[in-house]
Amino acid sequence: MIELGTENIRKVNPNGGFVVPKHIRKDMKIETGDMVQFVRIAEGQYVISKVDPDKFNQLMTIELPPMYDTSNSSREEK
Repeated sequence: MIELGTENIRKVNPNGGFVVPKHIRKDMKIETGDMVQFVRIAEGQYVISKVDPDKFNQLMTIELPPMYDTSNSSREEK
């Protein structure tokens, strides 16, 4: 259900921040320290969603390819 009305409107502060209304934080189970992301759905329109910390860590993890020893110690000397 989409709620329209002034209770869901917030002013952006000089630092670019704003407060997510308490009833929305409660509904989304957002607590202090949680991360949220803004997903673009159209030009100038975004959806806010809570980030699952386990999925965030997976997204931020880069698996490096195996490292190979390129030193001369592994080559046969003539």
